[in-house]
Amino acid sequence: MDKHPIEDNTREQDYFSLLKLDTNGTPAAAYRRAVQACTGFLPTWAERAKPGRARRNKVAGQPSSRDAQQ
Repeated sequence: MDKHPIEDNTREQDYFSLLKLDTNGTPAAAYRRAVQACTGFLPTWAERAKPGRARRNKVAGQPSSRDAQQ
């Protein structure tokens, strides 16, 4: 795989490190999602330590699997 375009960008890496300090992790997750959506993959320093949950593509108006269990 090719090297990510912002792999060596220390400003972005420092910014991401500050986002990870947030107690709930939401800003870091939003950053990952935006970078992955724009480029198709993440730089090594932004990859998740553990795999995240699988993304669900919920269609508007369709019940979720959790709704079906009730």
